[in-house]
This record gives sequence, C-alpha cells and structure tokens, in this order.
Amino acid sequence: MKRMHNSQAVVKVAIYRRVSTVEQAEGGYSLEDQERACREYLDRIYGANGYVAQVFSDEGFSGKLGFARPGTSPKRVRPGLSALVKAICEGEVSTVIVYRLDRLSRNARTFLELLQDYVNKYDVNLVSVQDSIDGSTPMGRFAAGVLALAAELFSDQTSENVREALRRRREDGYPLGAVGYGWQRKSEVETNG
Repeated sequence: MKRMHNSQAVVKVAIYRRVSTVEQAEGGYSLEDQERACREYLDRIYGANGYVAQVFSDEGFSGKLGFARPGTSPKRVRPGLSALVKAICEGEVSTVIVYRLDRLSRNARTFLELLQDYVNKYDVNLVSVQDSIDGSTPMGRFAAGVLALAAELFSDQTSENVREALRRRREDGYPLGAVGYGWQRKSEVETNG
C-alpha cells in the first residue's frame, strides 16, 4: 500500500472482521483483536489521523456464507459483509482491510465475486494484514485468489472430518448432540440409565 503524499487527503477505510462462533469471539482471536491489528497497520501506513474507518462485523457467521445481491436469500448471507458491499457500491470506501483473508470469505466463488464485481470494479484496494497482501497489485490479487481457494479447502476438510467423527459416534451407539432423554453422562462414558 502506498503512503499518502497529500496530508489533506483522508483515506476512507472499511475494516471487516468476522468470527464463526460466539466462543471464538470470547476466547479466540476476537473481533476486537482483529480490529486492533488492522488499526495498527493503518496507523503505520497512514498515520493516526490519515484515515477514517468504518467497521463492519459478522459475529457467529460462517465464512462460507455470502453477501446480499439479487436472488440471494437474506437468511443465507452475512449482514456485515452485505453492508460492506453496499458501502463499496456507494463510494464510501477506498480501502478494505481484514486481519486475514479467511475472515472475508471461506468460499472461493464468493470471494472472487466480491473481488471482481465490487473491489476491482469500484477501484477499491483490498489489504490483508496477516497475509501481507495488498490487492492494488496484480501479484497481490493473484495471491488473494490462491488464499481464498486454500481457505475453502480448509473449511471443506474440517466439515468432512466432523461428518466422519459423527458417523463413527453413531455407529458406536452414542447419541449425537445433547445427551438424549434417559441418558446421562458419567465422566467420559455415556450410559443408558
């Protein structure tokens, strides 16, 4: 990302942050931690007064979900990402910054659509702090696309592992989810009783 030369210009930044679960928000790399890392990066590049940031958040939403566009069910989108796309279209944002690209999306198709139809179309710079990606260059956009595919692969493999573990539990006769009616948990062994 290039340093500003005109001290009068203030960059319009969107900070996007996301966690998949409430537990991650409380115990993992929280929304606040993600925002802090983005602001530290912005302070180094633009100075504390060189940018104005809007914060867009999705807490408890899967990275596989997309954003609102024609034909999309409002139940299957992330409201924070949808608001970010709207802000891009309305010219409120010149730079989007995320802690890591997988916070933006774990679905390669959604990510590439966001990149091509909004970020590139509206000449918005995409920056990922942890991945050291600056989307203002061809190599940065290429690296972002590769990382989007890797994020989707990771998500798909995790889902596959969970399905396999649940299948094995079911075959071993254990109830799935909460302890079923008539069952009680005793240490690590479940019994019917």
